[in-house]
Amino acid sequence: MRIFKAYFHQKIFSKLLLSFLLIGILPLFLSGITFYAVYQRIILNDIGNRTYESAGFVSSLLDDMITREKRIFASIESDPSFNKIFNSGSSLPLSNSEKAELYNKLYLLLAEKSPKAGIYVISADGAYIFSNKQIPGDYNPVQYKNWGIFRKATAAEGKIVIYPYKMYNREKSARVISLGKAVFSGDTIAGYIIVDLYQSHFTTLLSSVNNPEMFKIIGKNLLPLFSLTDNMDVDKVIELLKEIPSGNRHYILFENSNQRLLFSSFQSQKTRLRIAAIQPLNQLLNVSNVVSLVFFILAGVTTVFGFILAFFVARNFSRPIYNVIQCVKQVENGDFTVRTNIKRKDEFAILGNSINAMILKLQELITNIKQKERSLRVAEMEALQAQIHPHMIFNTLEMIKWNIRMDKKDEAAHILIQFSKLL
Repeated sequence: MRIFKAYFHQKIFSKLLLSFLLIGILPLFLSGITFYAVYQRIILNDIGNRTYESAGFVSSLLDDMITREKRIFASIESDPSFNKIFNSGSSLPLSNSEKAELYNKLYLLLAEKSPKAGIYVISADGAYIFSNKQIPGDYNPVQYKNWGIFRKATAAEGKIVIYPYKMYNREKSARVISLGKAVFSGDTIAGYIIVDLYQSHFTTLLSSVNNPEMFKIIGKNLLPLFSLTDNMDVDKVIELLKEIPSGNRHYILFENSNQRLLFSSFQSQKTRLRIAAIQPLNQLLNVSNVVSLVFFILAGVTTVFGFILAFFVARNFSRPIYNVIQCVKQVENGDFTVRTNIKRKDEFAILGNSINAMILKLQELITNIKQKERSLRVAEMEALQAQIHPHMIFNTLEMIKWNIRMDKKDEAAHILIQFSKLL
């Protein structure tokens, strides 16, 4: 610490050090903050895009599954045996062998499918109902003609409709959606074909993707249809679906039970079913935070080394300057023996040598001036002596003469002796 204290009082050193720190460390600090913000943004955008793409992929799988199940309708309608149901009416009852044949064909349609859908072929008057599963109580076209799937299929006028069921339980046999179609004989409805898809279908569907528990299937009018887990309240999912932004950013961030989550949604253009995807972020953000922590540690170490390097570089630049300053101060105080001691091979050495040469010239100049002043004073004294000398001899001799005349021999002898000493 002593080496640092010895230099920090020097203004040039402090300014140089501050400049080096600002040039070297400030950009690193700002780039670190920018990196952290941009990195977090990139990570979140990447996760958001991947989550949206995953939801889109699940939606495509759901579309494919429904498309495959829709082929059952074409197979039934094109089979002459089933047409007997829609064309015969109750006046032409089917024989037992014909009924057995129809049941066999139903099972053959599903022979290679797993899990198997529930298929129901129902005449309009309810006289004939052929199915591969126990028929639900609400599949009565006479009693429930204007309700549920019968009402929707009737309104579709021969098109296949999707009828969703709100999620109440997670039993494999619980219906999730039903595909229905009204079969017409001329302008009259002759019967209905209904295909039920159960919880097991959607469990199998989601088991083919990564993290199946993150997906939830939502029907029209935001009706929750299927989810493998209850990791979030359904009302919260519906609220998020209402808040999901439009445009390029297909996700929103939120917190639930002290956990940061990312929510995205994809809606199929074919079925209008939504796939909601909820991606936990804590683990991913922890990895991001570890990367950021490593970066900031490296930035801190770099900052320390940068400070030390800046200190020594600033000292290297300021030391010759202060050497010159000290030398000039001593010269100002009259010490012309002092010399700069800059042992370098750069411009500072040139400056030091120039200062030394200047001091030497000043010393020679002052010495010459002093010699000239001394010589001038001697010359002036000599000139003064030259002027005073004749008068003094004359006056002294006159004084000796008068002392002798006045019979002051001793005084005359004394003056004569002193005068001889002067000469």
